Amino acid sequence: MTDEHFYGYPPSSKKGWIRQALKETGAGDYEELISNDEFEGLVIPPFFTAEDSEQNSMSALPNSSMFRPGLWENISYIDLDKDPPEVIGKVLAFGIDGVVMHWSGEGDLGVLLREVKPDFLTIWLKPKKHAVKVVQRFLQWADATVSEKSKLRGGVLWDVLVMSLSRKEAREEVAKEMSSLYALTKDYPEYRGVCIDFSCYQRPQFNITQEITYGLGVMIEVLDVLTNEGEEVEEALDNFFVFVAAGNDFFLHLAKIKVLRIMFRKLLLLYEVEDVSHALYVFASTSDDNHDDKDSENNMVRNTLEAMLVILGGSDALWVKGHSEDASAVFSRRTAANVSNLLRYESHFDKLGDAVDGSYYLEYLIETLLQKVEKTLVQLEEDGGWWKVFPHLNKGPKTNEQ
Repeated sequence: MTDEHFYGYPPSSKKGWIRQALKETGAGDYEELISNDEFEGLVIPPFFTAEDSEQNSMSALPNSSMFRPGLWENISYIDLDKDPPEVIGKVLAFGIDGVVMHWSGEGDLGVLLREVKPDFLTIWLKPKKHAVKVVQRFLQWADATVSEKSKLRGGVLWDVLVMSLSRKEAREEVAKEMSSLYALTKDYPEYRGVCIDFSCYQRPQFNITQEITYGLGVMIEVLDVLTNEGEEVEEALDNFFVFVAAGNDFFLHLAKIKVLRIMFRKLLLLYEVEDVSHALYVFASTSDDNHDDKDSENNMVRNTLEAMLVILGGSDALWVKGHSEDASAVFSRRTAANVSNLLRYESHFDKLGDAVDGSYYLEYLIETLLQKVEKTLVQLEEDGGWWKVFPHLNKGPKTNEQ
């Protein structure tokens, strides 16, 4: 431990910091040093001290850190309708742990995936259409390929509620599709069929609080559908995962991931689930909204920073998207996958504990976002829930197509 009196001076206080800041900046009062993020609804002080950490309620939050160091999977991407088997083989040689597999459901998987060994690879199936039919065909191939159901790992990248908006389906039809995907995948203990896509709310008209709130609103809708059909809450939760995307603000999007884990734990308590083994699985990607297609070098830097925040936020899987205009090229996918490999094998991010633990600014963001999300989520439910509120907003979400 550090002896604060070692140098013969009294420890600094926040009042002392404020006096010094006012003296050096020439500001008339402390309020002039505070900045406001009106879009996010955040009031940001110029600095933070240990006194701020002592005054917040982070220690009272249920399992507030929930950080799982060194466990992220490096995910790349293949398109089964465009990539021939030899290209798929090259992608699998990148030193990756899993793939996003974009597929329309057409073609013979025995031929297309002859290079794929699902026992040793997580597969995140991303249907292009008719999700239930695509998943059925995929699981038929998987059953004939894996040695046992528990060996199939990954999930289905398809948020039923979000995708239903473009098709303007009735709630009953959406519930039927959701139940079908759950029924198809629930017997595979390591394969998740219920995706909550938070990235689709990462739009100019939505701030971080709204992104988290609407995603949690979908989670509640899905739980209500499944439990109303007699499914057990705990079994349904094991079939869940969330998909999130990083963004420009390093600390804000890092805080977002940690807030999601905390809110998930709070939702468990509301559903009277006390078993802490039900952890939220977080699949994260770098953003595809803030890249200049003509500036691949800067894109690489952006992707690296976004990959870092995803890892430090405690995500379970990381998909680094391509840096260049032709993101589907093999070389582009290789350099993207190497971002994650370099952070693991050369920067040793997998050897860290919670590297951002003790960041007073991050603690402030987490606590502030938690308060805002809890308030807006309560309001969303009072207004009738996601299904009643969100489809009637002026602008809907993107569908996150590759």
